[in-house]
Amino acid sequence: MSATRQLAEALIARPSVTPQDAGCIDLIAARLAPLGFANDIIDSGPADFRVRNLWSKGPQRLMDKRRQLSRQ
Repeated sequence: MSATRQLAEALIARPSVTPQDAGCIDLIAARLAPLGFANDIIDSGPADFRVRNLWSKGPQRLMDKRRQLSRQ
């Protein structure tokens, strides 16, 4: 089974319904970090409805590749 499918199945299996993410944010951040992504998890909202958001910035080499492909 591919790593992509394994990740998709792991995410689908989690009972995540906003505001409870059931660990999905942490799982995604953990998969991105070894690829060189800088991850920030931001908690926001009122005390009774806290929501977690993941902001990730890819490594410069990926950004450069993206720019190259967009010029073609």
